[in-house]
Amino acid sequence: MVSEVELYLIRAEDEFLLASTDMKLSTDAETKKKLGVPIEKTFFHSVISHSYYSIFHSAKAYLLSKGIKTKVPNEHKKTYLKLKKLVRK
Repeated sequence: MVSEVELYLIRAEDEFLLASTDMKLSTDAETKKKLGVPIEKTFFHSVISHSYYSIFHSAKAYLLSKGIKTKVPNEHKKTYLKLKKLVRK
């Protein structure tokens, strides 16, 4: 059975892969041509979003590995503050 930490790491890796793929699609003319995407079209908003979630899920995994769990509401803010506290130690 996969642990909760491993699940967050899988999600982080998936988000990173999507960010990388969207970056290539946004910047590589040959990829755009193969996929029928207009040359002027970019997906940088998606690159940013997927990158953010890759970092967020990585942070959640790290905190969980230290026995720290964050939940809604304000899960993102709580995760940031808990990680910040650990980094400062």
